Amino acid sequence: MKTFIILLTLTLANAATAQEMTCAPDTGTVVDRIAASNSCAEAVLLAESCREGSNIDVDYAGAAQAVCVSQTGKLSRADRALLKKLQVRCTKAFLAVPQPGSIHRSIRAFCYTSAVKFFHDLNNPQD
Repeated sequence: MKTFIILLTLTLANAATAQEMTCAPDTGTVVDRIAASNSCAEAVLLAESCREGSNIDVDYAGAAQAVCVSQTGKLSRADRALLKKLQVRCTKAFLAVPQPGSIHRSIRAFCYTSAVKFFHDLNNPQD
């Protein structure tokens, strides 16, 4: 439960700092813009600003995660284990929902993104 609260807090904190960004009308362009971001923070900000509460958010979150992972560097064994545990918690939290819909997949994807960004920020305090 404590891990879920931490993840929810991280997700809400990221969403609260998101600025309005212009999102392209087609999904491919948004994903390309996210993937071309110069930083993890920029990628996550753009993904969150363009989220629609639908299945497409999984692509946006995935593109942001890829940027963050590529800039994080090698995680320690303990950090990798904790990241995996947080991702499992993200999944379990939404598996409990009867008949989960696209909004649930969106929230789970951004839950994963928050966990990845957390480790990026820990390993890259200068960003």
